[in-house]
Amino acid sequence: MKHKIREANDTHGDGVSHVLELGGPETYPRFVKLIGTGGHIVQIGVLTGFGPRPDIDRIRSANASIDGITVGSRDHFREMNAFLTQQDIHPVIDRVFPFEQAGEAYDYSVEREALWKDRD
Repeated sequence: MKHKIREANDTHGDGVSHVLELGGPETYPRFVKLIGTGGHIVQIGVLTGFGPRPDIDRIRSANASIDGITVGSRDHFREMNAFLTQQDIHPVIDRVFPFEQAGEAYDYSVEREALWKDRD
């Protein structure tokens, strides 16, 4: 993580446009300092627990935004999987790519609008 923060610090004062923040109170202040004008912070869970709130003046002055993504518990995951099984719900998978072909898999999904196509 320190390596990525070091790279982000080299933005010639412009800051970064997007931050995926996973840590919580121990890491959040560092990322708030890095956000650029109109930037977007996505906070996914809080791995380091709950603690002091970050100073939002920096976010407000940069006209940045924050979205929170809640990650469910193991019990929620089990309940979801039980529901999917009970309702006989299965994902539609037309092709599987090995990890080494991740770039090709992405291109394939973009070309076919696979991830967001309305399948009426």
